[in-house]
Amino acid sequence: MTEGSTQRPSFDRLAFESGAPKHQTQDENMPWPRFLNKLGINNTIIACAVAIKEYYYKNNGVKVPYEIALISHSINFLQCHGDLSNPDNIREYARFFRETVETYAVRYFDENGKEFINASVGEIDDELYSETCEHNKVILFVTAFYTKSCLTSQKNSNPINHIDDGNKTIKYQTEKIIRNAMQCMINAEMTKDSVEDVLKKYIARADIHTRGGTVGEGNIFQDLVGELDKDSALSGFCNDFDHQFGRGESIKIENTSLTSCRPILIDLIMGICNISLYAAYIKAMGRKLHIYLASRRSGVVFQQRNDDDAHDFGLLQLDVANVALGLHPNSVQVNLTNRPLEDMVPLDNGITAVFQPLHRVPIKIITNGEEEDTFFSARDKSDFFQRLHCLRKDRNVKFDYDENDIRYQLLEQAKVELDNMKKEKEKAKEKVKIIATTTAQVVHDAKSKVSREGRKRRKEAIDQSRAVRNEEATIGLEAFQDMIANTDEKETSLNVKPAAKR
Repeated sequence: MTEGSTQRPSFDRLAFESGAPKHQTQDENMPWPRFLNKLGINNTIIACAVAIKEYYYKNNGVKVPYEIALISHSINFLQCHGDLSNPDNIREYARFFRETVETYAVRYFDENGKEFINASVGEIDDELYSETCEHNKVILFVTAFYTKSCLTSQKNSNPINHIDDGNKTIKYQTEKIIRNAMQCMINAEMTKDSVEDVLKKYIARADIHTRGGTVGEGNIFQDLVGELDKDSALSGFCNDFDHQFGRGESIKIENTSLTSCRPILIDLIMGICNISLYAAYIKAMGRKLHIYLASRRSGVVFQQRNDDDAHDFGLLQLDVANVALGLHPNSVQVNLTNRPLEDMVPLDNGITAVFQPLHRVPIKIITNGEEEDTFFSARDKSDFFQRLHCLRKDRNVKFDYDENDIRYQLLEQAKVELDNMKKEKEKAKEKVKIIATTTAQVVHDAKSKVSREGRKRRKEAIDQSRAVRNEEATIGLEAFQDMIANTDEKETSLNVKPAAKR
């Protein structure tokens, strides 16, 4: 094999079908689970996945890539006929999912001809689905993690887990985001060992993708899109499938706008199935998964609208999971520093909700240079993104994957600035309130004056009217009395008898 070459193992559809679990279906009279909808997955992506499933089952003799067969079975299980109330059923199907990926995923060969499986399900492995597992990992950190160096590092014994803590991108994202968000929640610096202990015991990590790029560093999205488009098996299926989204519908991911089924979308649906199976399993175990999205790419997958303008998307509180978007710190500098501080609040609310399962977890903090044992408190809200906004606004500084980037000391300084900004904002609100109150009082006084003058004028008018009526009544009475008097005189004169003549 030449350096950088890839090879797709031959996919046996008949063997795949015969090896698929057969007994996890629910009662026919029960409503379909529609788990992807319950998880808040983008409706256009769901519609495309369901269309792939229908195409697969209608075209029994058609040769397809393994991804299409696995997506079709997984969608049938998660959306239509799977018994998701039974964790044993989900565990068995998840094992089948991972085994299929390991068996049929594309192989990558380095310059020495060494073979690597170019697919990752991350840390969602057999241990997480184990019957003996304590199931403490109810926080899932999702992003577009692995690069080509992660693929070839072989740091993990699991050949389809390419999350390498030695990689600068992964180290930066997990340590800087999670560590600093937690520190901003408790307003204290945590020890590095304590953060690693939390990551190991309580947080699982996975890619929103299944397949990683092998061009350059392997982590540029446009390169991955182009690489997948050149996969003849996937692009050939898309041409035969020829599925267009509904009128006016599209999925915009970074600078790529999808209006039909593309290889990159198939890969994303594979990642969605992997994550959804674990969320369904945690739900069947009586708990709720807390999903933290640390990339715009993963944020698009979980949004109901079809674009990647995810700035106002903070938290989806669902029956089966809590899903929060917490952008990569560099995204704050690139995309958010031209937005008001208030736009950071939903992001902080989301990350606070995700960390709720960590309440009362033992940690170590640094106080006056000394380590101190304590417990993590999830009762206070994190203000990490607000502090980060204060650090980076109006600064033409490139923050890179540096050990000193976003040190807690800087975040402490940002806290002071943030508090001052909030105080100034409260003062401004109070001034506005006073002005509003004063204005309202002036308006009220004016209305009262107008009302008093109006009442006075109305009283004068009424009094005048009454006087006129009284005067008219007096005149009328006098006239009437005169008329009576005249009438009486006439009657008297008529009734007087003439004197007798003598």
